[in-house]
Amino acid sequence: MEFSIADVTFSVEELSPFKEEALGLFARYAEPSRSSGNQLTLHLLENLPASHKTSEQVISNIRWDWSSKRFTFSKEHAFKGFFTPDQHRADICLNTGLKDKDEKAPSASDVTQELLQWTSLCFNSILRLLVAYELPRLGGLMTHGATVRTERGAVMFLGESGAGKSTISLLAQPREIYSDELSLLSWDETTERFLVRPSPFFGTLEASLQQQVHRCETALPLQAIYFLHQDSSTSIQPAQGIHQNIRRLLTCVTTRAEFIQIQQQVLDTSLRVLNHVPAFDLHFRKEPEVWQHIEEHLSHLEP
Repeated sequence: MEFSIADVTFSVEELSPFKEEALGLFARYAEPSRSSGNQLTLHLLENLPASHKTSEQVISNIRWDWSSKRFTFSKEHAFKGFFTPDQHRADICLNTGLKDKDEKAPSASDVTQELLQWTSLCFNSILRLLVAYELPRLGGLMTHGATVRTERGAVMFLGESGAGKSTISLLAQPREIYSDELSLLSWDETTERFLVRPSPFFGTLEASLQQQVHRCETALPLQAIYFLHQDSSTSIQPAQGIHQNIRRLLTCVTTRAEFIQIQQQVLDTSLRVLNHVPAFDLHFRKEPEVWQHIEEHLSHLEP
């Protein structure tokens, strides 16, 4: 099975008996495969015995091993894995709820909806980690931000947790949403612009994907970046100072301190983003009228 997330293409091998059903819950949000030399192989080694599960998507432990030149990562009672960048390979052990090491792996008939959702959650967490590492190597970025499709292209909203990314996304309805949590950027050599790519990673709006929230599945140029500030009134001003802007953008780039090999690429790409995309400070109230201000502001920007 193959699929792509932005410019990162995955090939999934040697999965458990319920691989197609479990991955189907996640891969339906990914783009079709674009096989290339950057293909990353996911290999399931075995099932982990475990006593309980967790619903959190945060990988709690990750470290770089200089001798083996690979990352080890894990989430207690959920999964563990090894990521070898030079070999474009990730080996993963999943917790499927087995009670002990001697218990056989579940057959297809044993698969429940809960187990499928759990497996999909684990893959979601692991793929967040892998995309955050691989995308900067390909000239792109994963940002902790919301992106929305407008008539003039895509716009990105950045801010710390609680700044209002999910709020601004929900207020954007019925406009299409790329993500309210993790947004994906890639550089397009043909147009020499940054594109916002469809993202399978959502936050608060995850439960609304099948209801009122419309996902955007078309890559579009990034027209503007807005740094969010909740306020008593709505106003938009140019974000001043390249040093302050790069600091604020880097704060929102999804990476890890352990990813020392790609830190220079992250910095270079962040600077490139700010050189190609205008950035603004958006102070806003939690009301639908904020989008009238945003659309009016976008109408005065160069296409």
